[in-house]
This record gives sequence, C-alpha cells and structure tokens, in this order.
Amino acid sequence: GVPPYSYLWNTNETTQQLMNPNPGLYWVIIRDMNNCYSDTIYYDFNSTGVYNYNNTEKLPLKIYNVMGQETHFQYNSLQIYQYGNAIMRKKIVIR
Repeated sequence: GVPPYSYLWNTNETTQQLMNPNPGLYWVIIRDMNNCYSDTIYYDFNSTGVYNYNNTEKLPLKIYNVMGQETHFQYNSLQIYQYGNAIMRKKIVIR
C-alpha cells in the first residue's frame, strides 16, 4: 500500500496498535491513501500455553474462520491458523 495508513479495530479504535488489550479476539482493517484495504488480521490474546507447546510437526493449535470464530479445517475457505510458536497465518487450501 501507499502511506499514510488508517486503522480501524473491531473495538472502534483507530490507533496503529492496541495498548493493554483484554483477552479476546481482535482484528484491524488497514486502509492506504488510495483507499485500498488490507485483509483483516486476527490476534488471539486469550490463548494459553502456546509458548510451552511442543509442536514438532508444525500442526496448527487452532483454526479460525474469517469471523474470528474457532472452527475446523475446510477446503477453499480463508482460514487463520495459529501455531505453537504463537505465529498466525492466513491460508486457503484449494481442492
């Protein structure tokens, strides 16, 4: 995108990052000066134990749909995968 950027969180905050959020799911929509929008990004501040999880097979701990709800794997659908090292990735597995 082209700076400057504007931010709109699901909490109606417009800052670049949330400070001291409560546990829960959060997402932000980022818009650039050309009115282009980013994909929605999800953060799960409520997960526990992900840093201590031995995830040697690199399998996701949790999968979320685009509404931020925990779900099961689905083909041909954008999903957010949360891994044991706290990394979250957006994926579409096409079948």
